[in-house]
Amino acid sequence: MNRNILQLIFLTLFPITMLNAQMSTRTDAPSDYTFGTRPVKGTKLLTFNLDISADSVGDVSSTLYSRLGLSSGRLFTAKYFYTNNIAFRAGVNLTKSSNVSSGDIDTSLTGGFTLSNILKKKENNSLLVPGIEYHFKYTNIFDVYTGTDVVIGKSTEFNQQDETYINDYFSNYKSRTSYFAFGITPFVGLNVFVLDLPVSLGLEYGFNALWKFGGATKVESTIKDASGEKSTTYYTQETDAAGNTDPAYYSSLSKRSASINSVNNLRLTLNIYFE
Repeated sequence: MNRNILQLIFLTLFPITMLNAQMSTRTDAPSDYTFGTRPVKGTKLLTFNLDISADSVGDVSSTLYSRLGLSSGRLFTAKYFYTNNIAFRAGVNLTKSSNVSSGDIDTSLTGGFTLSNILKKKENNSLLVPGIEYHFKYTNIFDVYTGTDVVIGKSTEFNQQDETYINDYFSNYKSRTSYFAFGITPFVGLNVFVLDLPVSLGLEYGFNALWKFGGATKVESTIKDASGEKSTTYYTQETDAAGNTDPAYYSSLSKRSASINSVNNLRLTLNIYFE
């Protein structure tokens, strides 16, 4: 065989042989993704909630806070796994505000009879939600559980206005509105673990059974004018049990309400785990 032909055959087959050898000994890069293992006894986590039943439609009236009459906000929730299947949790929301204004009035400019004015407004809201979860048989991807929360809330609003007039006359006005709230909120939930991160995304659904005790406004008023000094105490309410505006003054007044809601209790959860 011609020498040139042999060289051509060799040059053609040698690259193919080398390429086949490389392909047969190649090690592929790993492409499998592992999912985070679910929590076990002793695991601690923080949970952040998004009430999609209210926020997705812009209906803030459906939130737990507004149904209780508390200021808006979200629960800061912490959990602890007492066993592999039982977890205790607790959420809390605390708000406090205070506003004061006071001043002496220049009657030479206003031409009135009021000499000074003091205004005070305070509002305290507290909401504590302890609960328990039971987690069923699980995989490393899905975690299904059920449980219940207990709702304990309290709200107080205080208003005060003191005015002084010429001739040592004055008007002092104080009002206080407070109530106590109690409820139970059973739920079911699902968590999906995110890759190998200590994070899971979840969905909870349940219903609220809530009771409110109180809510009447107690008013104390003291007035001194040309007819003398007079003090009165009475009770008011913004709306009656039918939801109508109520301008009446009561010598005594009690209020209570109850509600059960299963439509607007759907929330997304983000869980961050700690050992």
